[in-house]
Amino acid sequence: EEKWSQRLEELRHFRKMSGHCLVPHTYPHNPQLARWVKRQRRQYKLMIQGKASTLTSERVALLEDIG
Repeated sequence: EEKWSQRLEELRHFRKMSGHCLVPHTYPHNPQLARWVKRQRRQYKLMIQGKASTLTSERVALLEDIG
């Protein structure tokens, strides 16, 4: 939970600096953020398909708030 919140803050910072949330799959400045964003995208797709996912509706709301 703490690591997820930390990555969320890193994503907020990325958006502030770049104007978008499209973190590339290979992002040399923060590879951990790139992997995390890729994982969130995958978990979101699973959730939409009705499959088991670690992404909760709370987390989706937090991500949607960023953009």
